[in-house]
Amino acid sequence: LVKNRSSDHYLLIGRCISILIVLSGVFVAFWMSDVVKGLKFWLKIAPMLGIAFWIGLFWKRYNAAGAWMSTASGFIVWWLTLQPGVVHWIQSLPFAKPLGMIENASDKPILHEPWQIVIYLMAAAFAGIIASLLTKSPNEAKVNQFHQLIRTPVQPGEVITTSCQLPAGVQPLHRATWFTGSNFEVPVPSKTSVVGFFVSCAAVGAMIGGFIWLMWA
Repeated sequence: LVKNRSSDHYLLIGRCISILIVLSGVFVAFWMSDVVKGLKFWLKIAPMLGIAFWIGLFWKRYNAAGAWMSTASGFIVWWLTLQPGVVHWIQSLPFAKPLGMIENASDKPILHEPWQIVIYLMAAAFAGIIASLLTKSPNEAKVNQFHQLIRTPVQPGEVITTSCQLPAGVQPLHRATWFTGSNFEVPVPSKTSVVGFFVSCAAVGAMIGGFIWLMWA
């Protein structure tokens, strides 16, 4: 937010933010009644913060307004899905029962958590896309520079003299992509990427299985 300050200035800000994060973590630790409740809470928070990152990673037209709108609308819709009036409205929909969208807890209907996440993620993505299309495009040079940085591997012994810049003498790596010539940056997956994807899926499946085991243990 504040440019061209000394390194001591940014170091001080970083330390202050670190203290704030630690204090926030302590507060949340005492606020949550148990570990399972805390895990479920953070699993709901992460998608709302991550949706802007992932859309921006694959769509060059996505901008700051879209990112803010995605995050804000995600939190707002999450809050709405907790309101009794909204839950009763969803319950009245003809497809709610066949799809298992509503469950009863503490003698009152609530929105089933997987559906809750799907609803606010879709709302966040839609709001971010619309906001990006209705506002100014991001700086094309900066967007292309960002993609050059993330696609170029770190070279042994390279020296970084300027942040967010490729080191002198390092050429950006060319990567084959789908939808060439469009605003979409979707790389053609390599063998390593495919293997990594399935390993990650297995890890997520193990995490979900462990979470279910904790709930029913």
